[in-house]
Parts: sequence; structure tokens; C-alpha cells
Amino acid sequence: MMEFKATQEELLRREIETRKVSFLKIDKIQMRIVSILFLCAIAVYYSGNKHLMFFVATFTSAYTIFRAKVSFFSAFTFILWFSFVQEYVATINKLIAAGMLKTGDQAPIYYVELYVCFEILLLCELIFFMATTILQRERLMYLQEISISRCMAYILVGFSLVLIILSYPTMPTLSGTLSRNEGIIASARYMPIAYYILAITYDGVVKYKGLIIGWIVAIGWVLFHGERVAAFGFLIYVAIKFLNRHSNNNTSLLSLLFRGKGKLVVSAAVLVVILGVYLQYSRVGAVNNEEMTLAKVLAQGTAGDVVYVFNCSVDMWRNGNLFHGYTLLQYLTGWLPGGNNPMLSPAANIQKYYYTVGGGLFFVEPMMNFGMVGVLPYVFFVFLFLNFFLQKPSKFMAILWIPIVTTIFRLSWYTGLTAWTFTLYTTPIIYIAINKFR
Repeated sequence: MMEFKATQEELLRREIETRKVSFLKIDKIQMRIVSILFLCAIAVYYSGNKHLMFFVATFTSAYTIFRAKVSFFSAFTFILWFSFVQEYVATINKLIAAGMLKTGDQAPIYYVELYVCFEILLLCELIFFMATTILQRERLMYLQEISISRCMAYILVGFSLVLIILSYPTMPTLSGTLSRNEGIIASARYMPIAYYILAITYDGVVKYKGLIIGWIVAIGWVLFHGERVAAFGFLIYVAIKFLNRHSNNNTSLLSLLFRGKGKLVVSAAVLVVILGVYLQYSRVGAVNNEEMTLAKVLAQGTAGDVVYVFNCSVDMWRNGNLFHGYTLLQYLTGWLPGGNNPMLSPAANIQKYYYTVGGGLFFVEPMMNFGMVGVLPYVFFVFLFLNFFLQKPSKFMAILWIPIVTTIFRLSWYTGLTAWTFTLYTTPIIYIAINKFR
């Protein structure tokens, strides 16, 4: 296994160096495909046909995911596509939509605007794949081994469990009753840290099988307290790292998922999704009820809630109530320890105008500040930022990259880029600890 991983790393580094030398020689085939997708997106927009919009957005999403293979970007694209599905369902029949997309009545459905935002993201993503080596460098992150001594691995898992139990001090139940921020410490703040620390022990679990018990407790304890996105983000990181560790650089996505060990990951993912659906509907008593239809499975409450917040942000723009960059002030203090100001968050400011249950789709912040004109610069900046993080794959950067993946739902559904900033201060401490204390 070590020889296989070393070979894959060497091939990736050679490919990256080759691409750097021939930077201006962009793949003409990829350029033509992106150009065609761009023209199709524009043509369908002017047609005004919502079904064609859904088809084009879905096709472009599928192509983007197949280009990204098993990576942060494929998972991120899928989450946003699933969110787009919620809006599409609401345009067909609001009664079969989920969450506040069904019950919220202060903002109409802005399906076309979401289509434009989503297409901007997909096309920017494809341009980054074509013009940079971002995918190859991300894969190198997962191939980096984060070696940990047995003692340190157990300490990290134990500390993660302490944070989880303090966040949810009651016993978990099969009803999955949500009890966020009702524990001894705030779960919204400490869950990302707990799962970040737990994810660092991935290579330790491979060597020290007893750690798996801690992993099972950490996942089950949180899921059966009704908190899904934190645990799902952790599982996405584990799945991505596992599949990249057990595949060749040129393996196709279908082969990755449906051959060899990939089938185990897919089977586990199906079970986790089923559990997630069960927990969602156990909260509202819809289990074993006629409401549990296929439409209800596809239309998920949390996704519906955050898409409704997007509709509210578009409504603010349409009515001239823009914030003109006010919420961006959170980034002046949000990077400092304890400097995060909740009153500067996009979710809190939208609630001054609309009733929402919090959160907000990825596009909410640029939309509520600058309208549609702010979406492209915002998306481009986010990808530029991620590309910067992936510049120099190393053990330290591999640790620093972990929370970007484990908090992927926070980036997608909870607005803003401060969800994982704690890692800027915790990573150096953990890196020194696992290297010096053996």
C-alpha cells in the first residue's frame, strides 16, 4: 500500500510540474466543452423554460462531478445541485416542497435567479479545473500520511468525544430530537472542532483498530441527537480520503465508486442517507406515515430552509434593500480568536427583514450585499482562495485542509467563510503535538 501511494504521489507531482510548464496550452477539448455549456446555459435562460433550465443545470453538474471525481469539489457541487432540486420541486408544486420553501410566504420562489447563480458557479469551477492543477494538488493532500503515535491518537479521539458529550450531555435517542446549542458548551461552535480533531486520526485508525469504537460513538452520539450536517461532513472527508488512497490517478469516477472497495463506500453512503432521512422525519413525526413518499425523501427540510433564505436575499435585492458589503465586516474580526460577531452574519441580518430559521445557501451573502452582480466575483474569490490553500501539499497543509472538507455543509448551507477559521490556531498546536510528543 505504501509503495502504491508513493507511486501515485510521484505521478501527480510530475503531472503538476508538466501543467505548470505548459500553462498556456489549455486543453482545447475542455475549452470547447465549457464554451458549449456556457452557450447552452444562456440559450436556456432566454427560453424561460424551467424544465430545460433544470436539465442543463443537472447535466453541467454531472459533467463537473465527473471531472472532479472524488474530491471536495464534486461533493460541494452535489450539495448545491441537491439544493437546486429543492427550488425546482417548489416551482412544480409548493405543497410538496420542504421546510420553509413550503411554509415561508414572505419571499416568492426565485428559481431563475438560482439557476443563474448555480450556472456561474459550475462554469467557474470548470474553468479552474481546466486552467489550474487544483484537482491534482487536492488529491496529493489525501495521499499525505498524517502519522500519529498510538498514545496521541487515543488522546485526540478522547478529546473529540469530550467535546461531543459536553455539546450533547443527554443520552441519544432513536427519535433524533434536535438539541443544538442546549448542552454545556455550544454545539454549533465545538462540533466542527471535534470532528476536525477526529478526522486527523484517520491514519491512526488504519493502524490502531481500537480507535474505531471512538469513531462509532462520536458519529452515533451526534446523529441520534438530531445533528446531521456535522457528522455528514466528517464522513465525506473519510470517504474522499479512503477512495483517493485506494485508486489510481486515472481511474474514472464510476470505477472508483462501483468497483473494489468503492462499493463498500457507496453501500455505507446509502445507509447513512437512509438514516439521515429517518432522522429528518422522526423530528416531525412523519415516520410510518403516509407523508413518507419519494417526493418527501427528495425534498429535505434543511435544504428547503436554506434555499428559502436565498429567495429572501434575492427579494431584498429586487426591493432595493442591499447591505452593500456590511456583512463582509465579519471577516475583519472573524479570523481572530473569539472575534466572531454573530450580528454581522448574513443569516442574522436577513432575519431583520424576513422570518427564517437561520442558515442560508452559498449564494446568499453576495446576493444580499450586491445583488446578482456580486455573485461572480464572490464565487471566483472562493475558488481562488481554495486554490491558494492547495498550493503546497504537505503534512501540515493536509491537516489544515481537513476542516475545509469536514465543514463543507457550513460553506454550502450556513453562509460565510468563517466556519473553519478555528483551524488557523489549532492546527499549529496539533501539528507540534503529534510530531514532538511520541
